[in-house]
Formats: sequence, structure tokens, C-alpha cells
Amino acid sequence: MSLHEFDKVDYLSLDRVGGCLVLTISDDFDWDDEKVHLHFLQRKINRYFDFIESGEIWTQLEGGVELELGRNTPIKISVILKCSPTFEGVRFFNYVKGVANESGIDFSYRTLAD
Repeated sequence: MSLHEFDKVDYLSLDRVGGCLVLTISDDFDWDDEKVHLHFLQRKINRYFDFIESGEIWTQLEGGVELELGRNTPIKISVILKCSPTFEGVRFFNYVKGVANESGIDFSYRTLAD
């Protein structure tokens, strides 16, 4: 998947150790055009929030997960980056983390090299 496919959830998995659902964004962009990169990230992350807040996540999971999951199962959005973010990218991620936490969603990002 890619940030170009902003209308799709890249990966949905269950972290059995942490007991949470993890929605992963695969960010394959470089940061040469920071403005464009942030625009695509924002669109993709907004789609993930919509996916969760609309309840679509639970519809997708019905019958597809072996374990019984309740709607109170913690949810995490994780962004996996190909390239390390710029200063503005880090500021953006910190902002998103705050918004996510206010909604009861965990948020993290990391670079593949980390």
C-alpha cells in the first residue's frame, strides 16, 4: 500500500501481547517535498480516524477474527516510515498523537531503520 491510496487502510492486525488492534500506515514517501508529504499523510490519517470513529473497523472485523473482540478493545494507529521525518514531520506526528489520545486511540510512528 501507499500514501497515494489514501482511501484504504493498509494493514489491520491484532497485537496479541498488547491486546490491541493495530492499524498500520505504510509511508513510502521521502521528505523532499515536505508539503506534499504532509498533505498525503493527513489525508491517510484522517481516513484511519474515520474508519475507527464510524464503526467501520468493527464491521470489517465481524467474522474475520478468531478471537472475540469487544468494541472496547484498545486501538492503535502506527505509521511506518521509509525515511526519517523532517522537523515539521515530527511536529505533525506529535500533533496527531495528541488528537488521537483525546479520542482514546494510541498513536506512534517509526522509521524502518529504527
